Amino acid sequence: MRVKKLTTTEKWNKPGYQDIYLYGTNYVDPTEALYNRISKYMDASMVDYDAFCQGKQILVFLRDELNDGEYDQTIQPGTQMKFQYYRLPVTKTSTNQNEEESDEEPPEPLFPYEDKIQELSAEKFYRDVVIKQGNSTSSYTEATNAAKTEEYQRAYYEMNYAPCVTAQVAGVVYLNDEIKEELSDIIPNFAYYTAIASTELGKEAVQKQNELIQRFFTEEELEGQGLSYEFHYNQMTATYTLDASYSATDNILKSYFNVNNVVFSASAADKEKYRTNTLNAILQYGITAIAAIVINILIYSILTRNRLELRRRKLQILVQYAICRRVIRKM
Repeated sequence: MRVKKLTTTEKWNKPGYQDIYLYGTNYVDPTEALYNRISKYMDASMVDYDAFCQGKQILVFLRDELNDGEYDQTIQPGTQMKFQYYRLPVTKTSTNQNEEESDEEPPEPLFPYEDKIQELSAEKFYRDVVIKQGNSTSSYTEATNAAKTEEYQRAYYEMNYAPCVTAQVAGVVYLNDEIKEELSDIIPNFAYYTAIASTELGKEAVQKQNELIQRFFTEEELEGQGLSYEFHYNQMTATYTLDASYSATDNILKSYFNVNNVVFSASAADKEKYRTNTLNAILQYGITAIAAIVINILIYSILTRNRLELRRRKLQILVQYAICRRVIRKM
């Protein structure tokens, strides 16, 4: 999943803000079974399984909380969705350790190798500017700009403004509780803007990101650093048996994943609610069925009793008129 969180300012400006991601992309294995489930949400003229498999098409889900209860109308079927590069911290030009200390915890890296890239950038500056050009760290702006090659400047511009990969929006889905529940096994947590894309699009983005790193640093600078992104599927699904379908199982898994800094989402609570509703329905209809059976038995008993009573009265009348029992039996 590729994600971006809201900034603190964005949170303050959004009444009813929820602590969820602003953008999120779920890269999925494009099986036919999965595509059959999501294709019904696509524009009928854009249903193309091969294009989705190749990463040329995506499906976008929108929440309504960011626009005062209204859905964003700027994204429509046919829109070319552009995914940006991760902004590498290649502008760090100082390794000054005398910076003012803070009690706040350092921010969590936005992506792998962020700290390593910052270190490489600082070393590159020190080597190319301070040592080669004899500039001190107190006045390095002009020297640093001069040290940036044309390729460096072009790569920096593309990293900030050019798309890393592009895909066509095949459908826009306005989220509601029913859709969230239906697709909870595919997308456990929806961002404000969520896209479903093929793993091929993710692999292409990773390749482009690796190529970007190689444009900022030389082969000698990257040698032995291990700065190579790889595409890994970072979601897993755990299916419970009936013996484990209790809240204690969720609590154990949640504790394990939290220790390993992995987001955990369970649908056991929803299934428990569904099971309770099912049991209530069974009891309700069961009691109704039993009541209907008892009433039918009572009605049948009353009808049988009335029939026997009527037959008994007829026999009494016949006996009163002295008809012999043998004739009665024949009748």
